[in-house]
Amino acid sequence: MTIEAQLADGRVLEFPDGTDPSVIQSTVKRMLAPAPAKDAGFSFKDIGVAFGQGTVGSAEALTNVAGAGNVASKYLGDVSKSLGEQYTPERQAEMQRQQQRMKKAEESGSTFEEIKAAAQNIYEAPLQSIAQGIGSFVPYIPAIFAGPAAAALGLSSRAVAAANVVAKAYAPVVGTAQGAGAVKGAIYSTVYKAEKESGLSESEARQKATAAQDYTGKNLDQIALGAGLGYVASKGGIEKFLTKEGREKAAEKIIPRVTKAVTEESVTEGAQGGQERLASNIALQRTGRDVPTFQGVGGQAAQDAIIASLTAGAVSIPQSSKAPVEDLTKRASTTAGQEALDIVNAPPPPPPPEREQDVKPVINPPVGDSVPVVS
Repeated sequence: MTIEAQLADGRVLEFPDGTDPSVIQSTVKRMLAPAPAKDAGFSFKDIGVAFGQGTVGSAEALTNVAGAGNVASKYLGDVSKSLGEQYTPERQAEMQRQQQRMKKAEESGSTFEEIKAAAQNIYEAPLQSIAQGIGSFVPYIPAIFAGPAAAALGLSSRAVAAANVVAKAYAPVVGTAQGAGAVKGAIYSTVYKAEKESGLSESEARQKATAAQDYTGKNLDQIALGAGLGYVASKGGIEKFLTKEGREKAAEKIIPRVTKAVTEESVTEGAQGGQERLASNIALQRTGRDVPTFQGVGGQAAQDAIIASLTAGAVSIPQSSKAPVEDLTKRASTTAGQEALDIVNAPPPPPPPEREQDVKPVINPPVGDSVPVVS
């Protein structure tokens, strides 16, 4: 005789008569255990998608300044969602496991567990994290080429100087806008999701979410704090390489350069990430929901700080040349000015020699007049 054990999926296991029940039980558990997760591994496609999501997400934060959920913001959100579907199946499965891990850590109420989950998630996909971080830097790129582009176009020294002034002001403006937009977007999406889960219609949920992120609403203090943190972040880290002064300092030794960039970037980005989650929790509390104030704050701060440090390291490690890109601007304006000075200060050209045919001989000159001598 045999002992049969039927599994939930219909399979039947047969054991010899007299088999120890503990053996049968352990075998059944082993058969029902989920298959081991497959490592996502390295994929150029996943890295490219992560870069695209970073770029789109950064642009979406800028559009949220005009109101989260507006036409442009919604479009970019749909683009980001579509990009997420382009990840390899292995990477998508990995991201789902990471979300579950972070959710479990948040539910534990332990900040340490949140930080550990964030570190583990990034450890599993460091290249994708770096690519996404670099992608978020794309909106700042125009400032890098403002001065050199003006010089390359042969514009005047004043125009080149003006381009450098604009570039210097560009990063703080964008950083401040992104800081405010990121918080507005976080509040909107969190409140919208909560209202939908509570049974409200699509239009009602969006209406409440829009009110929660409005400048005249209850959460203006959190939006203003986000804008302030964005401004501070734009003055240091890798954003400083956008300015003329920052690029000139980039020629310093690699270790202090990288250390300073990593420290500044991780601190400011970590603070921004944590504050975004804090603002979301406070916004939910202000809708009457019982949400722990600091739930998920530590994990979000740690995740953004680690990604920022990896991104800053990747951006700041390359050595600048002896003649950095800003020198092109300086050299172009200096050369043009020197050429102008050479023209002004050049000695007058010598008079052309008289030609013999140009001198008319004088015949029978009047008395007392001298006869010109032709040399």
